[in-house]
Amino acid sequence: MKEMTFPNIALIDDSFAVRQLWKLKIEDATFIDFETPELFLAKVEQEQGFLDKIECVITDFYFDGLSGFTGLTFAQLLRAQYPKPIILATSAMDFDEHLPDSFDLLIDKDPLSWEELSKKILAASRNRSFV
Repeated sequence: MKEMTFPNIALIDDSFAVRQLWKLKIEDATFIDFETPELFLAKVEQEQGFLDKIECVITDFYFDGLSGFTGLTFAQLLRAQYPKPIILATSAMDFDEHLPDSFDLLIDKDPLSWEELSKKILAASRNRSFV
């Protein structure tokens, strides 16, 4: 019998409760969570090929003084080396149709299954191509 594997999703959010909620509620993906963009980037630097294992990155926008980044500055830096979807998950801002180009999708912080998230990524990717 073949072992089932789930997609790896990097989740960057300063709220422990938010990170745990995603990990507990979603059963069709593996979440690798980080409190700040700096911790995520340190992992990328330490582990060769780490980004290749990640299907998408979900990031918060504000890090309440814990980080020198906002979600936008983090996404801009990451975009240079990561062609797959970068998703902004926030309840603090409403970008409407003015979502910055560094993000592929805007979602609320309520957890979505990988199936639901994939559908949203596909719908948002009409004008983009992901590797």
